[in-house]
Amino acid sequence: MKNVLVVLGNGFDLDLGLKTSYINFWSSKKDSIQKIYLNRGSRYKLSKPSLAKQIDQYIYSWGDLEDIIRVHASGTVQHEEEPAIRIWRLAELTAHNNISANEEYFNILKQELISYLEEQQNQQINEESKAAKFLRQLSFLEEDKLNIFNFNYTDINEFAKKININQTFEVSYIHGNLKEKNIILGVGEDRLYEGYGFVLKKVQGAKISPIEEALLQADEIVFYGVSFGFNDFQYFKEFFLAIKEGKLKTTINIYTKDEQSTENIFHRLSAVGVTKRDLYINANLHIEQTMK
Repeated sequence: MKNVLVVLGNGFDLDLGLKTSYINFWSSKKDSIQKIYLNRGSRYKLSKPSLAKQIDQYIYSWGDLEDIIRVHASGTVQHEEEPAIRIWRLAELTAHNNISANEEYFNILKQELISYLEEQQNQQINEESKAAKFLRQLSFLEEDKLNIFNFNYTDINEFAKKININQTFEVSYIHGNLKEKNIILGVGEDRLYEGYGFVLKKVQGAKISPIEEALLQADEIVFYGVSFGFNDFQYFKEFFLAIKEGKLKTTINIYTKDEQSTENIFHRLSAVGVTKRDLYINANLHIEQTMK
C-alpha cells in the first residue's frame, strides 16, 4: 500500500459548491466589517484604517489579501515573484502612522471571516461533485497510509458527515481551523514596521508544519484545489525542486478547475524554475480538471 499525501486548497471547498472565494466573502461581509469598525472606532477614537481602502480596492483572492497585509505592514513588494499583485502604490503608504486603527480593523476582519466560513460550512454540499466523490475514495484508504494537510479553515469531517461517511479523518490544518475558532491570517517572517507584530502568523498561534518533510516521503501526492500561490509555495518549493533534479519519482495527481487554472499552476511553478517538461519527465503526473 502506498503512502498517500493529500493537500487541500480552496478549490476543494469551491468544488463542493461552497462560496468560499475571497470575492464571495468580501461581497457578503464588507458592509458589516465597516459598520463594526465605525462603532468601535468612534468608541476608542480611532482614525480611519488605511488598510481598509487597500483591501477594498486591490484584492481579488486570498493570496492577494495576505499580500496586502504583508506589504502594508512591511512595505515589501516582490514584483517578479508576485505578478498578480496590483498594489504598486503601497510602498508609499505611511501605514506605521495608523497602527491601532489597522489592528482593530484586522481583528474585525478575522472575526467576520470566521462567521462567514461557519455559515458556509453549514450549507449543503454538492454530493455529486468530484470533491465529494474524492472524499468518499479517501474513506477506503488505510488510515495509517493517509496523510491529509488542509490549507482551508473549514473542517472536512463536517463535509464527510453530510455524505454519510462514518470515518473521522486525521487532518493537519496549516492555517488553523474553524473548529478551534482560530484562523491564521497574515505573514511569516517579514521585517515589519514597529507595532505590526499582530499580523505575524506565529503570533497568532501558527506552528511549524511537517508538510515539507511529508511531501518528500510520500509515494503519491494529491493536490486538490491548490493554486500554488506565492504565500503558500514555501511549503512546496523543496519538493518540486527535488522533482526537477530527478531526486524523487513521486506520483502527482492535481485536481484543478479548468484549462486556465492548469496553465496558472504551470506558470507559477516556472517562476521558481520548475517547468512543465520537468514534471512530466521526472514525475508520474496526472491532471484532472474538475469542470469537465
